[in-house]
Amino acid sequence: MSNFKVEVVRESAMIISGKNVFYCHESNCLYWCDVLGSQICKLNLNTNRLSMCRILNERTICFIIPIREMKDQFIVGAGSKLMMVNWDGNTTMAQPIRVLCEIPVDGVRINQCKVDRQGRLYFGTMINEEQGNFLNYQKRIGSFYRFTMSQGLVELKDKVGLSYGIAWNNNWTKMYFVDSFDLTIYEFDYDLMTGNISKELKLN
Repeated sequence: MSNFKVEVVRESAMIISGKNVFYCHESNCLYWCDVLGSQICKLNLNTNRLSMCRILNERTICFIIPIREMKDQFIVGAGSKLMMVNWDGNTTMAQPIRVLCEIPVDGVRINQCKVDRQGRLYFGTMINEEQGNFLNYQKRIGSFYRFTMSQGLVELKDKVGLSYGIAWNNNWTKMYFVDSFDLTIYEFDYDLMTGNISKELKLN
């Protein structure tokens, strides 16, 4: 097993609830979101410069993913919407380009996300904090989704409480998904050609 080392990248990031970190190899930059602070964050690892921006009228920013070969353009999870935005990494306000889709369920927001090697976006939803007690374990109105430009939004699993970690095994034959309400890791068979999942199995 390889040895891993945990170290502080930056001591102060001036955020409330940072999550969904994405590393861009080409620019050597880290991107993440301050969900409750409604901010997109970028840390240039070459200069240690931290930049943050907002999207007008959006109260929760859940993730940011750069779009390959499209300079300064990103897909952002904002509340219950997937949006394409333009941000140069320096200004304090990102410019929305268009809404790609919106979750067709009231009272939820997007939470965790990952992208597979084919560029398909996977994410889950949870109760929106504005609904009050978002840790209501009896209220399971979240889902697990896939999004592509060709197929749009596809629901893969319903009755999710609080969606969280998403991962694959090394040969892309298994997908893993966490529902924090269940304290459970779900394993699925994964078809890399289609992006479909099957044979749900609880691992704990």
